[in-house]
Amino acid sequence: MFKFMSSAIAVGAVCLAGAAHAAEPYALRPYFEIGPKFIFSDDDRMTDDGTGFHFGAGVPLHRYFGLELNLHHSWFDADGSVGSVDWKERGLETNALFTYPLSHGWVPYASIGIGLAESDLDGVGDTLDTTYSYGAGIFKYFNTLGARLDVKYRELDFNDSLGGSGVAGGAGQRLEDLVVRLGLVIPFGDALEYGPKAAPVAAVVDSDGDGVPDTADLCPDTPAGTEVDAKGCPKAQEIGDAEPAAALLDETVYFEFDKSDLTAAARAKLDAIAAAIAEAGDAVLSIKLAGHTDEIGTDAYNQALSERRAGSVRDYLSRKGIAADLLSLTAYGETRPAASNDTEAGRAQNRRVNVEATKR
Repeated sequence: MFKFMSSAIAVGAVCLAGAAHAAEPYALRPYFEIGPKFIFSDDDRMTDDGTGFHFGAGVPLHRYFGLELNLHHSWFDADGSVGSVDWKERGLETNALFTYPLSHGWVPYASIGIGLAESDLDGVGDTLDTTYSYGAGIFKYFNTLGARLDVKYRELDFNDSLGGSGVAGGAGQRLEDLVVRLGLVIPFGDALEYGPKAAPVAAVVDSDGDGVPDTADLCPDTPAGTEVDAKGCPKAQEIGDAEPAAALLDETVYFEFDKSDLTAAARAKLDAIAAAIAEAGDAVLSIKLAGHTDEIGTDAYNQALSERRAGSVRDYLSRKGIAADLLSLTAYGETRPAASNDTEAGRAQNRRVNVEATKR
C-alpha cells in the first residue's frame, strides 16, 4: 500500500484534534479559494514531486456538510530514471466536506472527492484519468478573509490510452499520491442559520400606563401620574422620601463579531463617558454595564461572551479612575436583542454593552 497513506490520515487527525477542545460552533461559509498545491508523488510516476496551484469555490448545505469544486494545475519533473519524462497535470475535482464547526472561526473537516485529471507527458501524449481522494483539513476564518490547510490521499487510475509500459510504471497503473494544499479563503456570504429559534416575545400590555404590566397589576385602573408600587397599586408617600434617581447618561459601546476587546471607536466613546462621570463627581449614584451578543452560537457561549464584553468596559472605566463600587455588571447573552438577528447589520447592533449611569 502507498507509503504516504498513513501520513495523510495522521496529519488529518492532528488537524481535527488540535481544535477539538473549543466549545462554540461557527459554521462553514460560502467561499472562493486560491493557493499553492504540493503533490508527493507515487514512486511509479517516475517523476519528482509536483508543485502547482488550485482555485475553486464551496458552499455549505448544512451545518455539518458542504460541497466544493476545484480546478488545479501541477508540474512534475522527470526523476532521471530510464523512460522518465516531464509531466503536466490539469484537472477538476468536487469534494464533499463533513465539517465540525468550533469557536473563533475554526472549522475542521473530513473530505471525500472524485474528479478528472488530464496528464500531459512531454513527447508521449495525453491521457484523461479518474481520481478519487479522501483526507482532512481545517478552515480558519478571520474578519473578512480566511486560511485553509488540506491534506488528502489521492488515487489516479492511469488509463491505457498511451499504450506501452515505459511511462508511469505501465498503462493501467493505479497511482497513489499525497496532496497538500494551502489556501487563501475569501468568504462571500453568511453561515447557514442553525439551532433553535427563540420564541417570539409576547407583547406587554399596560392598560393604565403605570409601568406595571396587566398580568401583574393588582390595581389596573390607577389614574395617570399616580406613583405605584411593584403590584401596580398607589404608593403611600412618606415625608422624607428620597427623589428617584435621575439618568446621567445612557450610552452604547459596540464590539466586533466574537470579540470582547475594545475597538478604537469604543475606547473613544468610553473616554467621553468617563469624562462625563468624573464631571458629575459625587452626584453619581451607580453605573450599570449590560453585556449583549447576537444569536450566532450557543446560549452558554454567548452568555459568557456578553460577560467578557461587560468586563472589558468595566476594566477600562476603572483604569480611567471610575470607582469600582459604582460599577455593576450584568450579562444577558443573546436574550435581549436591540435589532433583528436576520441581517448582519442587525447582528452588529446586538454586539454591545449598554452603559447607564444615574445620579442622586
